[in-house]
Amino acid sequence: MCSADKFGKLKTLLQMIMLFVAGLVWLKLLSMDKVLFGNIQVAHLYNVLLWAVVIVTIGSGANYFIKNRELIADKSKKS
Repeated sequence: MCSADKFGKLKTLLQMIMLFVAGLVWLKLLSMDKVLFGNIQVAHLYNVLLWAVVIVTIGSGANYFIKNRELIADKSKKS
């Protein structure tokens, strides 16, 4: 078993931040129309976080398969 690399840890961090923002909206403690940090709406922040999670997740998965391709190939040969 291998531990998560930096991609996996970044993915987890982004997911937690995105879920925290979504939870605040769901609990009605934050509105999607609310403006944060100058001119950024919560809806825009959420969309950026969502796409960042998607991109980092794809990169993390690709990195995992590239780093472990020999292990995956060996297991498929034994089956």
